[in-house]
Amino acid sequence: KTAPTSAGVIQAINNGRLTWEMVPTEMLNVPEVLSTLVETMPVMATIRQLNRLTDTGALDVGFTLPNVISKLTDADEVQASGIHPIFVLSAIKTYGAGKGDKGNKTWIPNQRILDALQKTFELAFSSLNQEPIQGVKTLIAVDVSASMRSPASGSNMLCTEASDALCLTNLKQIDDSE
Repeated sequence: KTAPTSAGVIQAINNGRLTWEMVPTEMLNVPEVLSTLVETMPVMATIRQLNRLTDTGALDVGFTLPNVISKLTDADEVQASGIHPIFVLSAIKTYGAGKGDKGNKTWIPNQRILDALQKTFELAFSSLNQEPIQGVKTLIAVDVSASMRSPASGSNMLCTEASDALCLTNLKQIDDSE
């Protein structure tokens, strides 16, 4: 609040390691401010803000795009985040659509971000920290009836998409080395 200019906010972010929530709302549409925030923003927060980063042009400022891609494709950072593959799949669908489910904001998706999100999706399976299923026969069955084409409750995915992702999650846990 005491730094009314974007330069002052950027200095405050750098000096105080401020997070997204600490920055005045009106400054969250300034590309240089967003670029500065990306440097220390966790993976999940970065994914949640991809639409804003794209819409405001912040991805075109300095090293923002390479920083975002690096963050989304860093195996250690993704695993440490504990992000779930379903969250990433939902982000891929929303970001790729160029518009959110709520509000009227639109953006032109960046293909390099979409490619990085695909990698994040793959890496997210390791963040589940589940023990592999060993020594038991496993059957994974999916309902393919017409009702599965309806929206999944509380999600931007169809039931078929959500069930496919959950199947993949389970398949990744089966140790077939035996």
